Amino acid sequence: MRPGISNEMLARAGVRSVSAEEATTLCNLNESGLWLPYRDPDGNAVRDGDKDYGRLRLATPQDKKKYHQAAGTTVHAYLPPGLADATKIDGDLFIIEGEFKATALMEAGFPAVGISGFFGATINDGKELVPELAAVIARLQPRRILFCGDSDTALNFNFAIAAIRLANRVKPLPVLLPRIPMNGPGKGADDCREALGTKFAGWWQERVAKAIALKAGTTPVRLAIELFEAEQDAIGNFTGAARTDAEDRLVKLAAAMSKDPMQQERVLSFATKTLKLPRRGLLRAVGEVEKQLLSRQQRAEGKGREIEHDQPSGVWTRQVWEAVTDLLYQYAGQVCRFHEGRLHAQSAAEMVPFLDHPDRCRFMTRNRNGEAVASSFTEADARAFLGDWMNVPDLIRTVDVFSNVPVLAWDGQQAVLVNRYDRALRILANGETITLPSPQEAVALLAQLLCDYDFATAGDLGRAIALLLSPALAQGGFLGKGRVPLFLIEKNEASAGGSLLLRLACQIYGLKPQPISRLDNHDKAIEDISRLLLSGAGFLYFDNARGKGLQNLPELESLLTEPNFTCRAPYQHGEADVTRRVIAVSSNGAVFSRDLATRTVKISIRKRPTNYTWATYIEGSIEDHVVANRSRYLGAVFSLVKDWADQGRPAGEQLTGFRFPQWERACAWILQKHFPGLPLLDASHQDAQERLADPDHDLMRNLFRLVVEGETRGELTASSLAEIGAEAGLLEGDEQQNRMKIGKVMKRRFNTDGEHSFDGGNFRVKRDTRLSTSGNGHEVAFYEIHGGGRN
Repeated sequence: MRPGISNEMLARAGVRSVSAEEATTLCNLNESGLWLPYRDPDGNAVRDGDKDYGRLRLATPQDKKKYHQAAGTTVHAYLPPGLADATKIDGDLFIIEGEFKATALMEAGFPAVGISGFFGATINDGKELVPELAAVIARLQPRRILFCGDSDTALNFNFAIAAIRLANRVKPLPVLLPRIPMNGPGKGADDCREALGTKFAGWWQERVAKAIALKAGTTPVRLAIELFEAEQDAIGNFTGAARTDAEDRLVKLAAAMSKDPMQQERVLSFATKTLKLPRRGLLRAVGEVEKQLLSRQQRAEGKGREIEHDQPSGVWTRQVWEAVTDLLYQYAGQVCRFHEGRLHAQSAAEMVPFLDHPDRCRFMTRNRNGEAVASSFTEADARAFLGDWMNVPDLIRTVDVFSNVPVLAWDGQQAVLVNRYDRALRILANGETITLPSPQEAVALLAQLLCDYDFATAGDLGRAIALLLSPALAQGGFLGKGRVPLFLIEKNEASAGGSLLLRLACQIYGLKPQPISRLDNHDKAIEDISRLLLSGAGFLYFDNARGKGLQNLPELESLLTEPNFTCRAPYQHGEADVTRRVIAVSSNGAVFSRDLATRTVKISIRKRPTNYTWATYIEGSIEDHVVANRSRYLGAVFSLVKDWADQGRPAGEQLTGFRFPQWERACAWILQKHFPGLPLLDASHQDAQERLADPDHDLMRNLFRLVVEGETRGELTASSLAEIGAEAGLLEGDEQQNRMKIGKVMKRRFNTDGEHSFDGGNFRVKRDTRLSTSGNGHEVAFYEIHGGGRN
């Protein structure tokens, strides 16, 4: 009796119980069990040596060993009853591990071949198909090959290796991977058929419909990640023994990915964030398994690369690069390793223990007798290695863009999604596979995200959408050599949400919000900028910039115009490419230079009243909501950018000739196509730029805000306004100087009696000129200042 297979089918297959004595004759093992005879496509017994070939299913498994074949025999494929009778199938051929599973599928109406293990479909180190399988494919001429996995294959790295090896041998036939879910009704196909009975055929068809297609050029690591991520929900809901087993398998899966730390981090991140496993203990466990895997590899292949250390440095350093090229990256002129979600520049001291390791490099020299002896590897040697990266362009993995979430990139012909290292695009990305929504769904999602903001104009909302799109446009290389302008989030009052908007943008792109706020300390600001650039951050922002803080940072204009920025911070240095970064500022009173103002896109927001009803989210705050749904929001941004790229990257209409033309062309088109009624650079924005370029505009706005918020009533003279400004620290001169400055500024802006609008309508200023009450015959201008209210 076997689960999922009738006795009649077992009889047709010739399966029978054998004693230990008969098993000795059949396969030289003195153990009882079930004998499974093998047949070729013509129905004849498969011969191996001088005996009919078969395998013994042990009645009592020996540790993990359940099957046995005679010593000295080779690998064969198992053809269940009925398969040899077919002459051609107009569809799928299933290949599955295990004779009984293949028999269960065959009886259920699915043509199947059984193999003795993941790698049982090929021989000669994967270079050839086993003869029986090759003959079946030639005879039946299937349209597709379906390589079937048990419920545990999502966490078995060897399954991914075997699948790719099989795909390479059956080309050009497509290979798909139908799998039993980890929370399915059984472990194997036979168990599931036993559990489901007559419902099995329909259920198995669903497995086929949801099968993962093996893409050309994919790697075992990438395939293993795709299989693993398909089961994350199920793993997260496991309890008890199933949870413990899944955790053990996750450790082994992560260890198998040691040569691709970016993808390994995805497994580790799931284990720590979803399963709540302590990271330190997890890393320790993964490290132990890595050692075991390396030990096996060493026994099979010998130890790490032998380095001819007495050769010229150009020779032995190249040998080292060949040994560790899959573990290092070049970023911002530095050699880096990926660790815990970041690229870490390596010092010579850090390189010594990393390279001088028997699993990677063995540094050897020749003694007088010509014998190879171990050589010491010093920091001076490590410096020579680090300095040689420019001489190995074929080996070094250069990174221009680093991201902890996938990147939608322009490859010169189309938009492609990158969540690995792409050598051609020089992008190192990470994160789960993203399904892009339709553009209509994307519009609704982004509009809902910004629903609580009170933007001053429709153009401000349009520019907020452009802010969310810009990191994708920049990082993905969609703008060519074009740049993204500086974004200014200007608030009419404190706590209007300007900083929050920038944090939301960071969260969508997988960045930890790290504002630069110490603008009063030039050197500290440069250090903060340098650290962020060297960490790979694609979005930088200055929080609550006030006064002349931005003018005290002349490097800001360089960040927006020059291709590279010389980073300098304690123990860190490098030349960072800044062409694909986005820079933003939140402010309610920063002073801009005229040149900087022409490089700025302004988004004006107003504070909601205290009785406003805010949107609620089950995750908690809106930031918690975005983090929990990051893939949805990132997918929404990518959907709109991809739609623009698919249309040939067209330009929007009624362009203004802005200093950042490529950016304006892209954002204007996306807004006009998907957000009708939301302009990008309208007249209000041009007015705002002119006000930004006015050195006294922010002074007056801050001064008027003090008047309104302080509820100063009645008429004020320039002298009165100067006193208010001096008390608030807005003016730095003496009493006479301040009075003259305010007098000139007020007279220039409000040069006639009557009511004037200021700051886009945020303030109303009424001027009335009359003779001074002192009787000196001079005319004095009196001003009444009121808030402009809401438009």
